Amino acid sequence: MDKDDSPGWLHDPKKNSLLTGIILFSIALIFFVDIITPLAFAIWILYFIPLFLTLYTRWKNGPFVITSLIILLMCAGAFLSPVDISPLIDILNRVFFIVLVSALAFLITHYRQNVEDLRKSEEGLMRANKKLNLLSSITRHDIVNQIFALKGFLSLLKKETNEPALIEYINRSDKATRTIENQIIFTRDYQDMGIKAPSWQNVKKSMINAKGALPIGSVTVAIDCSDLELFADPLFDKVFYNLIDNSLKHGGDRLTTIRIRAQETDNRLIMTCEDDGAGIRIEDRPFIFDHGFGKNTGLGLFLIREILDITGITIRETGEPGKGARFEIIVPKEAYRFRAAN
Repeated sequence: MDKDDSPGWLHDPKKNSLLTGIILFSIALIFFVDIITPLAFAIWILYFIPLFLTLYTRWKNGPFVITSLIILLMCAGAFLSPVDISPLIDILNRVFFIVLVSALAFLITHYRQNVEDLRKSEEGLMRANKKLNLLSSITRHDIVNQIFALKGFLSLLKKETNEPALIEYINRSDKATRTIENQIIFTRDYQDMGIKAPSWQNVKKSMINAKGALPIGSVTVAIDCSDLELFADPLFDKVFYNLIDNSLKHGGDRLTTIRIRAQETDNRLIMTCEDDGAGIRIEDRPFIFDHGFGKNTGLGLFLIREILDITGITIRETGEPGKGARFEIIVPKEAYRFRAAN
């Protein structure tokens, strides 16, 4: 058998040898039962089990090798097995079963090859993406350094003049520079999206992480679903970070509380994040998740939607203007569970 070092699920040689031994032992056991009983197809069908097990070996040609062994044993069984039917019918049955086994071996081999091709493509894409991210990180670092220098020059220039018109242009330049800086920071967060496989994220833990990274001040952030976990991208912390940050920036002086709660329905869960701030205008509601919409960078809510969309979670805004913003996160049944937080 030709050994294939890369494909397969069992890369441990000991486990692969153990599985190979199980396959050969099961084939020998089936053959032994076949030659002492006249059950024919009722016994032969068991050959499918070791044949399917070749899916999990490291041997590239394993299905065909095992199929060849089964064919030899089927031919030997024609002379050794007791039969209660005519020899001609028995031979035809064995030929028919050999055709079935051969077809199954072909399908298994084809499936293994498809899986291997997909795995190689995935690894190639991951390597390419890693190189692109490295290039992006280096470029972003250089741009941020230049922005830092530019902000310093603008600050010095502002101190050197008293002309209102010139000061206004300097302020606008500084604002544009800060916007560029925020957009560069956004690319750092966005480039990591989808790189790692989704996993179960504890909602309370993510909220605490987000809360600790923001200037909350006297605003109360409460959560009523401490045991809830969502199946989401590892950047899930950014969801709560941007939701809380959005409330702090746009809630106004009346903002005192941000509350997160969840309600389970028959086939989904609705998690809400609401505040008692100024709210969002109805005419703005269709556009708040669009890239670039808003008074600041217009990236935070867009990033939230993209992170959640990776695992089929959606978000919408349903608050009343003047009474606070209310974001509803709709989670499909397979993407949430309840488990006590550590």
